[in-house]
Amino acid sequence: MRVLAFGEVMMRLMPNDYKMMDQTDSLEYLYTGTGVNILGGLSRLGVSTSMFTCLPDNRIGKSANAHLRKLGLDTSFVRFDSNHMGMYFLEKGIGARSSYVTYMNRSESSFAKHDYQNIHYDALLDSVSCIHICGISLIQDHTYRVALNLMIEARKREVLVFFDCNYRPSLWDNPDDSLERYLEILSYCDYVFATSRDALRFMDGEGDELMNSFKERFNFKGIFGTKRSTEDTIQGFAYLNSKYESSVYDVVVYDRIGTGDGFALGVIYALLNDYTPNDLIEFSTASGVLAHTTYGDTPCVDLMDIENLVNGIYIDLVR
Repeated sequence: MRVLAFGEVMMRLMPNDYKMMDQTDSLEYLYTGTGVNILGGLSRLGVSTSMFTCLPDNRIGKSANAHLRKLGLDTSFVRFDSNHMGMYFLEKGIGARSSYVTYMNRSESSFAKHDYQNIHYDALLDSVSCIHICGISLIQDHTYRVALNLMIEARKREVLVFFDCNYRPSLWDNPDDSLERYLEILSYCDYVFATSRDALRFMDGEGDELMNSFKERFNFKGIFGTKRSTEDTIQGFAYLNSKYESSVYDVVVYDRIGTGDGFALGVIYALLNDYTPNDLIEFSTASGVLAHTTYGDTPCVDLMDIENLVNGIYIDLVR
């Protein structure tokens, strides 16, 4: 069992102590990205993982690659080209002040500009149970074509396709391009991570009717997501053969970024291990809840931590 992700590796830069950019002279940095976060979390749960991407052909790219290996990812399919890495600056909010993300260099990154010739799909998809692709990959022509072809090749080999809609309007120059590309990509998906806001781009309606229509239009096996009734609670949902909802979990936020990826990796793990729908949505939501409690975008949570939360077991100190 192996999970492959195609996606961008980014650098996150952040002031300490809830400062804003104009209040600091130093920044912490780490490597991140939807695929990185999901694969890193799955590796901690004992799943074999591989990353397909392109990094800068310089010391930053080599450093990022070393970080992927540290997370337990196989980097055999990582390519090196050009000299830019996409990045974002995170100004962490507190109280009434929102967190603020500013993206930089994403259209000029090695991931976006690389030509991706000579992809050997038999080797890339060998022993792979599922692939994960993020909607960010659709922004650039090169990466869109790679994502689409990878989905097609995965389908030929009966490899499950997971897709995170992850639509970011600010990153698209032409919204019409995004709609056309999403429509084509969605037709090759087995499982999708989406909200009602995502579904409304393609369907009319509201609530369960909207999500069920979205599922039926593209013949998905399932749709997964979370909803927050308040900033302090979260609930997971799944549209499979019917609708399933998790318990409502209280949330304490240490680091908000990447928590959706914590939920997604829980879904993938549970599906690959044949969890029942009810157990799946509880497990994946608990995984997302715990992702709020660890520093950085990549969740650092073990299987026992998730199972304890699902079962209501609280241990304040493990010795």
